[in-house]
Amino acid sequence: MQQTIGQISTNAFAAESIVLVAADFLDRLEAAKAQGEEAELAVALAASLSVAKAKLIVDDLALRSATLLFDVGGASTTKKSNNYDRHWRNARTLSSHNPNHFKVRAIRNYEINGTPPPTKGFF
Repeated sequence: MQQTIGQISTNAFAAESIVLVAADFLDRLEAAKAQGEEAELAVALAASLSVAKAKLIVDDLALRSATLLFDVGGASTTKKSNNYDRHWRNARTLSSHNPNHFKVRAIRNYEINGTPPPTKGFF
């Protein structure tokens, strides 16, 4: 049980760290707008890639952690009155809204072909 709680805590730390790194790229994007279009495009590319990568990892960590919750709590965790299943369901629902295969494909296209991912709109 202690190992599982430690793993959930570690996953939360990793997810927070990854999100903060991606947020830093988004902050840099705002500053790059004042430096001209070329700087803005370069930072937008880095921001887009970092946010996509962050989403992929954080989705996985959230789902793993929500699943580990059941390892810690055992059968009582599945009781409807506890409503612990909402954590897994919420993580799964959020990860489904922006399917990971689109992110993976865009990252792959950039890494292999140099094709930049979308930098505007919902990606």
